[in-house]
Order: sequence, then structure tokens, then C-alpha cells
Amino acid sequence: VPAREATVSDLAKMDLGCSVEGDIEGRLWKKLCVNACINPLTALLECRNGRIHADQDLQAVVGNVCAEVASVMKAAGRPCSAEELV
Repeated sequence: VPAREATVSDLAKMDLGCSVEGDIEGRLWKKLCVNACINPLTALLECRNGRIHADQDLQAVVGNVCAEVASVMKAAGRPCSAEELV
């Protein structure tokens, strides 16, 4: 733990905005959800991330993907609501 704290301290001095995550597995699940939503939509629509946030139809797709990820998370023993993922 001291080595991790020293590393975080060194990175903070470089203004990289890092922090220690207490629940890395939960954070990775949420990152998976973000990537499952954004990557396919921006690739298929050839658009920037901001369009997804601004478009109600795309937000519905995001909601469906989040519901699917929430179901997988529950099956993996990491319950999370689709609303929390959105």
C-alpha cells in the first residue's frame, strides 16, 4: 500500500488527475458499460460522443445497453441498476 500511495503521489505531482479506487472491479464494470454504449454508436454513426448525449433516440439505445449490462452484472454477483449505469 505505501508503494501505491507513493505512485499516486508522484502522478499527482505531474497533474495527471489520478486517485486510488477502492472498488476497481466495480469501476471496470462501469467502464465496460460506457464502452459498450459509446464505441459502437460513434463508430456506426460516425459521430462524436456528444451526439449520443444530445439525441433522445440514442439515449434510448444507451438505456437498453445499460439494462443489458446490469443484467450481466447481476448474474456475475455485482448487482447494479440500469439507471445507475446510465
